[in-house]
Amino acid sequence: MAIRISALARRTPRAALTLLLAGSLFAVPTAHAQSQGGAASQAQGGDSGMSQQKKQELRQAQKKVRELRQQIGQIQQKAMNNNPDLQKQQEDLKGLVKDKMKAKGQNPDQDISRMKEIRQKLQNNKDMPKDERQKLMQEFQKTTQSFQQAQKSVMQDPEVQEARSQFRDDLMAAMKEENPKVEQMIKDMEQARKEFQQLMQKQFSGKMGGGRAGAPAGQGAASE
Repeated sequence: MAIRISALARRTPRAALTLLLAGSLFAVPTAHAQSQGGAASQAQGGDSGMSQQKKQELRQAQKKVRELRQQIGQIQQKAMNNNPDLQKQQEDLKGLVKDKMKAKGQNPDQDISRMKEIRQKLQNNKDMPKDERQKLMQEFQKTTQSFQQAQKSVMQDPEVQEARSQFRDDLMAAMKEENPKVEQMIKDMEQARKEFQQLMQKQFSGKMGGGRAGAPAGQGAASE
């Protein structure tokens, strides 16, 4: 995603929707299909010392977040499909963001195309030599970081902020027409995500303080 949901500073539906919009504004590919939820998978399956109860708590918390996000995403998609004006508004916003990124020396279309190309190479060549795979992964990471930094900078532009705010408000209104409960669903999703993160942090802090050799290794990549 262009802006990571874990970076949320405020716990309001308006702020949550802002991040949903930012994340879906451009279809930025990921290097691994299983990247979403990867931290939970490592926490659940990578430590034999975790009790079954803790594993179950993590699974349930992750499932709740995922289900709510999917439901909200479906409502958002219905709202977009049923409102051609919103579709045009979104395309105009994309065009504005791209123009601003290009003005800063970035080429968003080229970057997205290259990221997709790398992802396909990684997925379609299971027998790729390790050094070549690593080189592609490094290029993917570098391109992604550059793209995200450029977009984050552009998002601070007053013209972009005004256009995105208007689109966000119009989309939320359309989503409420599709399902009046969507605002509460977004609140519930943010609360569920917060609880999931707290479980993860508690688990990792417990392992870090457990004194077991090798326990901290690799855990830095698991926490976002």
